[in-house]
Amino acid sequence: MDRIYWIAEHQYDCRLVKLEPLTSTPKNDVLIAWPKEQSSEVHLDFARAHGPMDLELYESQGPLGDFPSWLVEEISSKLRGLEGELTLDQYKGSRERKLVHVLAGQMGYKHRSTGTGARRTVTVSPVANDPDSS
Repeated sequence: MDRIYWIAEHQYDCRLVKLEPLTSTPKNDVLIAWPKEQSSEVHLDFARAHGPMDLELYESQGPLGDFPSWLVEEISSKLRGLEGELTLDQYKGSRERKLVHVLAGQMGYKHRSTGTGARRTVTVSPVANDPDSS
């Protein structure tokens, strides 16, 4: 989010998009930015250049790409019905941690990585109810 705020402060509009399938790169977030005074024409040019998404390819690979189904189910089962904070330290690889982040996000949980190297972990927690939002 800090990059999005920086872009806005410097008179640019931007869009955050994600590459799919999620296994296509280690980082899937892409920021596309353009000067605010060119906003309307950039939107049209972008739509013309990129056209609709290739739904056939997306449906064949699915949004999780080539993550093993057993791993998706293992992590999903740990997250289902989560009531408190959960730190997952058994997923050491960046791809496994990425999957934890993706699944936690899909389930509506907050998630963050902490630590470095072999001590890097992912912590997942339910989104706290905001008493002012009711």
